[in-house]
Amino acid sequence: MAEELPRPAASVLLNDAFVRLRIPPTAQRVALGVLVFLGIYVGVVGIPIWGLQILAANNIPVNISQTNLMYYGGAMALLAAAQYSVKPYRAYGPVAIGTNVTELLYLWLLYQASPLALNLNFGGGGGGSSGGAEIAVGYALIILALMLVTLLSLAAYAVTTYEDFSHPAERLYWTYPAR
Repeated sequence: MAEELPRPAASVLLNDAFVRLRIPPTAQRVALGVLVFLGIYVGVVGIPIWGLQILAANNIPVNISQTNLMYYGGAMALLAAAQYSVKPYRAYGPVAIGTNVTELLYLWLLYQASPLALNLNFGGGGGGSSGGAEIAVGYALIILALMLVTLLSLAAYAVTTYEDFSHPAERLYWTYPAR
């Protein structure tokens, strides 16, 4: 009978031999996950809230709740950080699906606020007629395109989840190449 080979940590069986993978240590993945969280939080919560405050200071009404923006954006940033941290594990697919669902909710929140309309009134003081204009900035098509991309990613992560559970460690060889 063939002798069983001892399996080194973080390795996969490839061509009847165990190959050591380049999986970063957990502490490094968590530290980079925190950086991912901070970057995404600033990008999807901090900057939009700053923009909403500028619009509010200039009396431009926007129907986006800052609280919802903070909750959905914060959840999305937190799940993206978790997704990065659990990449070598089977939980990667389900966490990625959760991240994409949260992204869809965030994009739906933005879609509901489109278009952004600004009414400008021109005119004199006396009995004359005052002129006016309305400027509308529509970004609904861009949001719909982003939602489509997110739905495609959701389908891809569903396949990744299936593959991770049906063929464990197979993805690791491609994600973290052997030394």
